[in-house]
Order: sequence, then structure tokens, then C-alpha cells
Amino acid sequence: MLTCRNSTVHDNAPDTCAVKGFMLTAMLELLKATEPGDLINTGLKTARMLGSAAGAAFLTSQNHLYLYAAEVSEQMPLNGSPVHPDETAGRICIEQQMPVVIDDVLTDSRVHTSYYTQPGIRSLLLLPVTSEKIKGAITIYWNEPEMAGKQFLAHYKELAEIISTSLNRLFTAVRLENKITESTETIGKLSRQHKQMEDFCFIVSHNLRAPLANLSMLGRLIDDSNENLEKQSYISKINPVIHFMHQIFEELVEATQVKMDLTAERSLIKLSERLDRIIMSMQGQILACGVRISSDFSAANQIMYPKKYIDSILNNLLSNAVKYRHPDRVPEIRVSTFIKDGYICLEVKDNGLGIDLEKNGDKLFMLRKVFHSHPEAKGVGLFMTRAQVEAMGGRISASSIPGEGTSFIVEFCTG
Repeated sequence: MLTCRNSTVHDNAPDTCAVKGFMLTAMLELLKATEPGDLINTGLKTARMLGSAAGAAFLTSQNHLYLYAAEVSEQMPLNGSPVHPDETAGRICIEQQMPVVIDDVLTDSRVHTSYYTQPGIRSLLLLPVTSEKIKGAITIYWNEPEMAGKQFLAHYKELAEIISTSLNRLFTAVRLENKITESTETIGKLSRQHKQMEDFCFIVSHNLRAPLANLSMLGRLIDDSNENLEKQSYISKINPVIHFMHQIFEELVEATQVKMDLTAERSLIKLSERLDRIIMSMQGQILACGVRISSDFSAANQIMYPKKYIDSILNNLLSNAVKYRHPDRVPEIRVSTFIKDGYICLEVKDNGLGIDLEKNGDKLFMLRKVFHSHPEAKGVGLFMTRAQVEAMGGRISASSIPGEGTSFIVEFCTG
């Protein structure tokens, strides 16, 4: 084998071979069917496959992709192309898929002379390259005239065929990688939705069992009663039970909609601004209870997240901190961020009543579970907060000491 810079030809090639380098110029056949990023990635792999000392790839505004695989000199920088995309020779080779020989760039009208004289190129050989997604040409160029004779055609046609085959294989590999990624994401999404439906069924059975039993009991009492007044008394108790069941159903529907909304629109938001809005909406409670709120977002103030979810999360956590404040001290709430394992985390910490997590930890984020007597306690806020955080791929956890306070940490998945 005889090596001409980065190109390898057979032993019977002429010894006068003075290949300056070669370049693959590929035109997108179907831009909509091929992502430019995938094509450029394929081009870089091709350059490495050809064993070049320098390899680069870029897409022009004319939808031409240049894949350099050559030992490029200082006179031929990677950010410029020695083959102009609109020249006649290139169009003939790429569009008609036929070889084009340029014996001397100074005398051939099919090329732009100025593109070749500065880097010292005098003769060219363009060979068509086809693959599944693109059509293009490999261009071999010499620094002497009349070097692109017919004696090279067989050798470089073979190289063009090898590149075509390699590109097809690379595109197949990229397509398989994309399908595997899509399948993995689909399986993950279906798995999450299956788990959410299991949770929904459990919550429905757990929360509606008692009111349904209550209705059944009232029905039997009505049937067994012979007194009209007594019957009216039992009937009057049915509406509150139905109203309670309706509330639970609405809460479950809302939570399920959140959990199934895996593609909620994210936007770049400032946590400090969202916190200010929530504090403003709670101003009456905060002033009446003398609550002190401080914040520190120096670790991270901006995240990509749905506004409606971050507002709801902050509102629920702050409302709980105010609601379950300790009666014997000034209520203090600290809102801050920190980074853990590359993820942005939000902490809301208070000095309130605290929660006995050893006793109630497994019920903390369940629907309709309350741990302190309060007229406004419904056990919905933390349930919805967890649903919103997990719908976005994040996690929420709590630590607490009874009588001292509670800390909630939200670990955001902002991808």
C-alpha cells in the first residue's frame, strides 16, 4: 500500500502522487429527515475513521455539510472551504452523481480559481458519494496540475464506495441509538404512569372507603326507621357526606392531572421573584401572625420550571409553616437554595410545632392526613406539593423535631 498524506491507494499508483489532502463535501438530500447535529456528528466520526490528522465538520447556510479529513496546512484553515458549494464542478458531481476531473484550476471554468490558488491547489478529482440520508462528493486535491488523471479513478472510486458504506453504517448506528433512547424514555414514562395509576387506585380506595361506609350505614338506618322525624334526621346527614366525597374526588382528579402532566411547560424563572409574589399574597397572615421570613438564593436563583408549580410549591410550604407556628415564639421561616450532586435544591425551614416523623413519616405526604389540630387543616397541600415535584422528576423530603420545627427540601429535576 502507498500512503499519500492521509489517503491510502494501491501499490500500482504513480510515485509522483502529491496529494495535498482530501475533503468530503456532502449536500443534505432531505434536511427534514436528518438532524444537522446527527449529520455533523456522523461527519466527525467519518473523519476519525479515515485516520486524518485533522478533522472537522460544519453546516453552511446553503445546506452543504463540509467534512474535512485531511492534513490541513496553515494556508488552508478548517473554517474555509477549498470547494465552493455553488461551483459547476461540484453541482455536476453531486447532483448527477458522476466523477469530475479538473486538470488545472487556472484554466477550467467549472471552478472558482480564487478558492484554490491561495492554498496552492492546482488539480482536483471529485467523486460522488451516496448514503441513505445524504448525497455528496469526495474531493481529492493536488498541489500540481494534471495530477487527477484517469489512473486515480479506480482507486478513489473504491475510497468513495468505502465512505458511502461507512456513512450508511454510521447513520444506521445513530438511528438505532436514537430509537433505543426513545424506547428507554417511553418505557420510563409508561412505568411512571403505571405507578401513578396504582397510587391513584390506592388513594381512591383509602380515602373513599370511610365515607362510602358512612353512606351505606345511613341508608340502612333510614330503611330500618319507622319514624319520619328520625328518617329526616338521617337524610340530613347524607348531604355533608356527599359534599366531603365530592371534595376528595376533585382533589384526586387535580392530583392525577398533575401527575399525568409530564410535559408541563418550563420557563426560566427567578426563585426570589416567585417568593416575593407568594409573600405579597400572604401579607395579611404574615403581618397578623408576626412572621419573619428570610431568604438566601446565592447558590441558585434561576431554574427551568413551570411557574404554576413553583408558585404552588412555595405557597403550600409557606402556608404550612405559618399555619403550624409555635405559639410561644416569634415564627421564623428561612427559604434558601443549595446544590447537591449537581441538582438545585430548595429548603423551607421553620421553627414551628414540628412533626413526629417516627410516628407519622409514612403518612406525611398522603391525602387528608393532618398532624395538628387547626381549623384550616385539610391534609391536601403536601399531597399536591409532592405530586407536582414528582411530576417534574424531582423529590421532596422532610426532617423535623417535635416542638422545634420542620425543614422541607425539594430536589428539582430541571432538565
